[in-house]
Amino acid sequence: MKASEPLIRHQLAEFQLLVSADGGALTLSGVEETTVHVDYMRPKGDELCATCVLSDEDLAEMLRERIAVLVPSITRVEIHPQPET
Repeated sequence: MKASEPLIRHQLAEFQLLVSADGGALTLSGVEETTVHVDYMRPKGDELCATCVLSDEDLAEMLRERIAVLVPSITRVEIHPQPET
């Protein structure tokens, strides 16, 4: 485990609360020197709330910004979509 991994997991847990409210799930799948890999199980879309589910790009950018505050060496977050729930 990299020394920064607990910090990254903490940030991911905060975002898990956000996506789980709509039925989604996040899992840390790896950490490289400058990149965090996250599996994202997106919830099925809600026709009444098309913006409730974050896009992969928006989620990646939000995670990158939060993680980079604690782990400045992280410059990229890659989202790996998983089958919908």
